[in-house]
Order: sequence, then C-alpha cells, then structure tokens
Amino acid sequence: MLWEKILAAVIILGLGMASVAQRSKYIRRYAAGELPTEPISSPFSLALGQLLGVAGGIYLVLVMLVSFLGVAIPERVAILSVRFDPLAVSALILALVQPFLPGLRR
Repeated sequence: MLWEKILAAVIILGLGMASVAQRSKYIRRYAAGELPTEPISSPFSLALGQLLGVAGGIYLVLVMLVSFLGVAIPERVAILSVRFDPLAVSALILALVQPFLPGLRR
C-alpha cells in the first residue's frame, strides 16, 4: 500500500519535472535571440509559472463547462487513499501533457 503511494508520487513528480524541463527548453530557445532589458528570471521559474497559469486556466474552463452543462461531478475523489478534486487533477494533467502535443504532429 505504501509503495503504491510512493510510486504514484514518483510518477507525478517525474511528469512534472519533464513538463517543466520541456517548457524551460522552449523558453530558452525563444529568449536566445533577445537581449535582456529587465531582470532575468530563470527558465525554471518561468516554466513553472507558465505551467501553473495554464493549469489554472484549464481548471476555470472545466469548472465553467461543468456548471454550464449541469454535469454532476463529485467534489472529492479518493485514489490510493489520497483525496483530491477531480477537476483540478484533470487540469493539471492536461497542462503537464500540453507541451508534448506539438511534437506528436511531426
């Protein structure tokens, strides 16, 4: 039971780190041709802020969609005895996967 929680945490952390690394790579490529005119933030902090911003935007859209459609979704769901908001987790997963989607078209 404990190893399942540890495995889930490792998978989630690994996905998060991979997503932030991918976003950092895109930000570094974008900024490579520009001269800094203001204080420079690290690519990691920019990528993490972008990840949270995207996840927050997706969460708001999902909340409005569920409210508009009148779909009954439980407030909390428990998986491996961990309780969480299903819309928030869905938004975070979509935000984590989003940077890899453009690469699938190639």
